[in-house]
Amino acid sequence: MRFRGRGARRGFTFVELMISMIIVGSLSAIAVPKYIDLKRRANTTKVIGDFQAVRVAVMSFYADSSYFPDESDPGEIPANLTKYLPIGFTFERPEWTLDYENWDLGQGQGFTNASALIGVTIICQDPSLGETTSRLLGNVPQVSFSPSITFMVSGM
Repeated sequence: MRFRGRGARRGFTFVELMISMIIVGSLSAIAVPKYIDLKRRANTTKVIGDFQAVRVAVMSFYADSSYFPDESDPGEIPANLTKYLPIGFTFERPEWTLDYENWDLGQGQGFTNASALIGVTIICQDPSLGETTSRLLGNVPQVSFSPSITFMVSGM
């Protein structure tokens, strides 16, 4: 044990500070990308939940009324669909916007027997969020036009 006199300085040496900073920097270099990926996955789960809520609401509306709601602008809930959605549900989120699509195909288009195609477009601010959502909803028919992806709900 070394005895220090009254005038002796206490603290860290430059080498000790540099080693500490290198360790903290290395841990940050690993943690920050993991945090970003974790946040993207959480948002992807929210996007998929929103899509599923709209899909169920649209099909419930169709079952009750025998027609699909008319198309609406991005971020707006279609008329008469609000009561089929969860309380407080919105089509506008900070990271994405939902857009309900209703394409009237008419009869005899040749490529499908459906007279209408119903879809939900997800307009993402972060392209990686859209890619992750697309990958996780891989079995749902979809069309991608960056920065948006349209997932088909129904074709009747």
